[in-house]
Amino acid sequence: MIIIRYSPFYVEIFATFKIEFYGVAFDSIVSSISIFVDLLNYLLDKKDYTRLQALGKEIDRDAKSLYNLTDNLLNWALMQKDAINISPQDVRVSQIVDENITLFTTIALRKQIQLTSNIERNLLAKVDKNSLDTIIRNLIDNAIKYTEYGGTIEVSAKEVEGLVQLLV
Repeated sequence: MIIIRYSPFYVEIFATFKIEFYGVAFDSIVSSISIFVDLLNYLLDKKDYTRLQALGKEIDRDAKSLYNLTDNLLNWALMQKDAINISPQDVRVSQIVDENITLFTTIALRKQIQLTSNIERNLLAKVDKNSLDTIIRNLIDNAIKYTEYGGTIEVSAKEVEGLVQLLV
């Protein structure tokens, strides 16, 4: 469970863990690259061009996912150097979660994991959009890594005492 709250105190604590975050983000990127490259090499080695062509949309989605992971890491690094300011704004939580579920669908399907979202469409959180996106992406990535073959991952969120509670 993660409670999303913005205050200078939490920003300071968040900055304290930036080195750990870099490791987590790097691990996510390396994992995505590895899966992407392994799939492409397997299909090319087998000269399975028919399947490669059939998987075109999935490969495109994986490439976009890798791009987004890399972009998030770059944005995070720029924030740490004060090149990008954290700007809290009202963000539709379901939209960010749904975008990340779409990015991880192919990876989840390889383990026959069902990814679902149970979030009220109008639920808003006052957060930095890029930070929330990065957090949700990391939570879903870790959930897939540690969920057994054939499992289910549900992302839900609700308002509790003026805060948004996110559960994966």
